[in-house]
Amino acid sequence: MASFYIDHDVANRVASLLQASGHHAVLVRTLGTMSAPDSHHLLAATQGGRILISHNRGDYLLLHDAWHRWGQAWGVSPPHAGILILPHMPPESVTQRIGVFLQSGQSAADRLHDGAHGSPSGSRRPEPAGGGGRQGVNVSRIEEDRRTVSHSRSLAARRWAYRSCPVERSSTPRSLASRAIRVRGYSSAG
Repeated sequence: MASFYIDHDVANRVASLLQASGHHAVLVRTLGTMSAPDSHHLLAATQGGRILISHNRGDYLLLHDAWHRWGQAWGVSPPHAGILILPHMPPESVTQRIGVFLQSGQSAADRLHDGAHGSPSGSRRPEPAGGGGRQGVNVSRIEEDRRTVSHSRSLAARRWAYRSCPVERSSTPRSLASRAIRVRGYSSAG
């Protein structure tokens, strides 16, 4: 049976359902490390030989990529036990997806399995340092995630400017945000 490390964004019931199926599951909530960064969770899961389960796709894609790139650059390659990313859904459905993944016979070791975008069988490994062929990592998806984060930050800046700029509230929100950005000296591009 498999051993899992359940991230704080996954329902507690998932751990109960996995344990009822004979698996070992550890909850971040019970370890008291909910406020720890995701890098800590990946390291703790690796040290315990557990597959990390999370809904946090963007952060773990970047951490998985960094894990491999830095390991190659430093000449060390400690494999992690695996990362399984699943979409937000009822605990029974999450557990069912985990079961499907386990029944597929795929190795979780040192791979990120992205069940949030496609099936749980889609696995990703970063490109080797030598620039060899791609081994499952979708660089365009990583770039898309980075653009999404950048776009989210620019939206947050616009909202902040809209809320904090003293202008008439009778205008439309879009024009207010544009005026607030111009008043503050920010560029509206991006």
